[in-house]
Amino acid sequence: GGLLAEHDFRPLSLSAVSAAAASSLRRSWGLAAVDRRPAASPTPASAAPRGARSADAGRRKVDLWNELLDLQGRIAEAGSRRTPEVASLHHRAAELQEALGNKDQALAAFEKACALDPLRPAWSMDLALAVQRKGDLPRAEKLLDALLRTPLDAASGVTAADVHCALAELFLRQGDRPKAHDAAQRALAADPRHAAALRLREQAGRSQK
Repeated sequence: GGLLAEHDFRPLSLSAVSAAAASSLRRSWGLAAVDRRPAASPTPASAAPRGARSADAGRRKVDLWNELLDLQGRIAEAGSRRTPEVASLHHRAAELQEALGNKDQALAAFEKACALDPLRPAWSMDLALAVQRKGDLPRAEKLLDALLRTPLDAASGVTAADVHCALAELFLRQGDRPKAHDAAQRALAADPRHAAALRLREQAGRSQK
């Protein structure tokens, strides 16, 4: 309901009650009954008014901020503990910061997550991509090269083809079309049906003509 000074805060306990019990309480408190008519069918996004889409986006942003604030509180409570659970909190905070457009905070949180739990290839990939989005292409390339030297299997959450594709994207940003084409080819050697690799190979190939 708002911000409180620490000495004013009082924890509240919640418990589930049946609909009948809730109705009885509302009557005893003189409150109107809850309207439980079926919700209207959702409006297709393409037909929704611009104002409605804007309101939905605003609510989504508020939800992200609320989750982030909750996570930051849990991270503060964890203090200096170095556990996989705390690492997961930092990783989720990084995802939320990124969704909110906070690139610096997202990068710092990805780095913290990887420092606490360095044996997750998918997180290393997230860190490399965050570094790339920040524009530090040399560091991103080093991170991706290091990732290719680690064992990647079905449980890794990232494949060799994914890493080669990330390198292809990076080389395209650097304007190095031959290296981008080669990286896309390597991705397709690892996964011939990789959609991003097919797109990147075509893009790099067109650029060389």
